[in-house]
Parts: sequence; C-alpha cells; structure tokens
Amino acid sequence: MFIVKGIFALSFPQWVGLLCSLWILFHAPDAHTKYLDRLHILDLLRSSQFEKLELTMAQQERWYQQGKTPESHVEAAYLAFANSNPELENRFNKWVDSYPSRGRAHLARGIYYRNLGWITRGYRYISKTRQERIAGMKYYFEKARKDLIEAIRIKPNSAIAYSLLINIAMVRGDRDVIEQYMGQGLRENPRSFAIRWKYLSTLLPLWSGLSNEESLKAIQQFLKVSMDQKYPGLSPLQGFPAYVRAEILSRKKQKEQAIPYYEQSLSHGDYYWYSYEQASNFYYMGKYPEAFQAYTHALNNRPQVADIHKNRAKTLVKLGKKKEAMEEFHTALLLDSHDPDLLTELSYLLVKEGRHKEAIDMLERALILGPYDEYVVDKLGRVYLYELEQPAEGLDFLKRATELDPKRKKYWYNYGLALYQLDDCQAVPALHQYQGRCDAGGKCSKKNREWSKEAIKFLTWQKGCWKINPASSTLKEVIRAMFPF
Repeated sequence: MFIVKGIFALSFPQWVGLLCSLWILFHAPDAHTKYLDRLHILDLLRSSQFEKLELTMAQQERWYQQGKTPESHVEAAYLAFANSNPELENRFNKWVDSYPSRGRAHLARGIYYRNLGWITRGYRYISKTRQERIAGMKYYFEKARKDLIEAIRIKPNSAIAYSLLINIAMVRGDRDVIEQYMGQGLRENPRSFAIRWKYLSTLLPLWSGLSNEESLKAIQQFLKVSMDQKYPGLSPLQGFPAYVRAEILSRKKQKEQAIPYYEQSLSHGDYYWYSYEQASNFYYMGKYPEAFQAYTHALNNRPQVADIHKNRAKTLVKLGKKKEAMEEFHTALLLDSHDPDLLTELSYLLVKEGRHKEAIDMLERALILGPYDEYVVDKLGRVYLYELEQPAEGLDFLKRATELDPKRKKYWYNYGLALYQLDDCQAVPALHQYQGRCDAGGKCSKKNREWSKEAIKFLTWQKGCWKINPASSTLKEVIRAMFPF
C-alpha cells in the first residue's frame, strides 16, 4: 500500500526517470549481454543490502529462463560469492535469515563454503595433503552440501546448485551421488552447460580412477547421449576430449605436444577454461607473452575471476612488468581476499620490492585459512631471517616448517641457520638433520653443506654445545677436534 501511494506521489520528472530505469533494466540490448560486476555484488553483501541482492540475482535467472542471457552469466554472478574472507560468513547468515524461503541466499552461502573447502584442502594430490587440511575440507564441504541441497529443494531447476553438488561428490569419491545429481539436474534443466561441464570433470583420470583411454571413452559416450542440437550453447563441450588429451600431455611434461589439442578444444567454442589451461601450459613452458595473451583472452570471456588475475599477475612479473603485476594482484585480492596461494604469490613480489612489512601482513593473513601450509610458514620465517635479519622473530615459523615437512632439506638448513645466528646449541641437531638428508640423496648446495659442517664444529667446540648435545656422534666430533691426529 505504501509503495503504491509512493509511486502515485512521484512528480512527472520522477515518473520519467523511473520508466527509463525500468526500460533499461528490462529492454536495453546491452543489459542482457554483460556480465555483472562481481565487486558490486560483494559490496551489496557487505552492506547487507539483501533485497537488492535478491532482485539482482533474480533478474539474471529470469533473463536466462527467457533465453536472453546465457547460463554462464548466472553462474559468474553467483560465483562472486566464492570469496574467502571469513568475515563474510556473518553476512551470509543474515541473508539466509532474512530470505530463508527463496533459495538464492542458500545457494550463495553454499558457494562460499565450497570455496573455503577447496582453499582449506589446497591443490596437491590427496596423498600429499595433510590430514588437518582434509578435515577442514570435509567440514566446509558438508556445510556447503546442506545449503546447496536446500537451494534445489526450494528451486528444483537451480542448475548451479546441481553442478556444485556434483563437484563436492567428485572430491568425496561418491560416484552414485554424482550420477544422481547429474540425472536429476538435467531433468530439471536440460539445457544446462554447468551441470554437463562439472559431470565431465568427474570423468577425468585424476578423479575417476580410469585410465587415460577409458576416461576419454567415457567422456565421448556421455557427449554422444547428452548433447542436444536444440541448445547451441552446449557446443564448447565438444572440445572437452581434446582438452583432456592436452591435459594428459601437459601432466606428462609434453607441453609442446599439448598446444595443438588446446587449439582444437577452442575450435569448438571460445570457452574461458580452455584458454586458461592453455595459458598455464604456456607459462610453464616459459612462453610468457603467449601465456599473458591466453590469460587475457580467458578474462575477456569470463571477467573478474580471481585465479586468472593471479596467474596473469605472475606472468607480468616474469615479463618484468612489476607495476602492472601489482595492480593485477590487488584486483585478485578484491575478488578473493584470503586465498593463501594468492597471498603467498603476492608476498614474493612485495619482498622483491623491499616492502617487507606488507609481505609479512600478506603471509600472516594467508595463515588464517592455510595454517597447515609449510610453504607459508617457511616464507614468513625466511623474510625475517634473510630480508630483515631478525632470526629471533622468524624462528617459530622456521621450526614449524620442519614439523610440517621434516623431509624438506632446506627447511632444516634455514632453521639451523637461524639458531646458529642466535648462538643456540639446538642448531647442531638441526644442521645434522640437514646433513643427513643431503647424504640420503637429492641436490644440496656445496657451499651450504660446507658451511653447515663448519657451523656444527664451531658450536660443538667453541661454544661448548657438546655439553647439551651428548650424543655419541657429537662426542666423537669433540674428540676429533681435540685430537685431530
């Protein structure tokens, strides 16, 4: 009633402005073809403008249902919520509480938790992933799963929710659940690209346990039965087999041979993920101009993806364009503010620029979601040890790195060096660990090995460390030092 009275109370210029706004919103030709600004969406969330969020996301869904905009626009808009800032959880909770029966807030919060699950897990092979990380992944994935299931209960045709449930089931290794959500999702939304893409990803050798050829056969079979000529937006999926062949070759370090297959995948449709993986292949080949071009192309097809901005920033560093790289890193941070990998990569550039305090701030922020990542704690320790020459401040971080990965030789060297600089006799066993791992195999700097041997002798004899390290090996070194003949 109040809204109706308010509308009739508008002046003539206000009426004209309102009608123009509505025409632009519903009829302007460009309105349907542009991706939404993810930073604007996040600003609406941060400022608790939940009604505007609901209207914004509802409009994207409506345009998709009317065939005015592709599904990728809806997906990209919702993926704005894949932000790792822990402070946003409270905003998502308030949005869900404010609109519990519309489904969009549940979907958004599910995307947020899924992103936290991936970040907490990290991107190493599961056999090389620490149990603490796996436990964190399971915790967030379960929270995400509950929200996504609620989202499809309220909105059964929510293809984005189905696609992410497939993704979580893939990580859990639950093939029956993958098949269930794929079938259910395509019955509700038969033209969904997102559901098909996530399902095809579960057939990759890495996730399916199939051999390379078995995987390709399963992919081709699914495409044969799943593609529908009524939906032309699905055509990039035909490039998936070529993409898989490119990835197989790339993982075998046959990166030059992979390039034609990336090109072949893109010939079926200019899908951003193909360009992104092609760019990564170029990057690791050392072809940085080509990598930058491919990352840029990927961003043109799917703007404001934090991971692409991060990798384009790394490429700019390799090209010697540090100022542009810094801008690119900060764009990525606005989109995903606490990703440990992103923060660690940025810290490398900050250290090179002599901005050590900022680098430390970035690494400490990375530890909020990556407390079990030895690379982060080692990097923190090394900034204090080598850049700031403050071994006492870095000691706990360097020690933590040796605890997280005791097989890594350089961690023991860094820890031993810091202890040595502090005249701490615990440097002796730390440097013995370094020497032992060098003796067991692997590359060790001749200079570092010689220094560590001399440091052990110096601490043992000159500093009297044999008194608190009474191991037989230490005593033998004391005797040799006393009686060299």
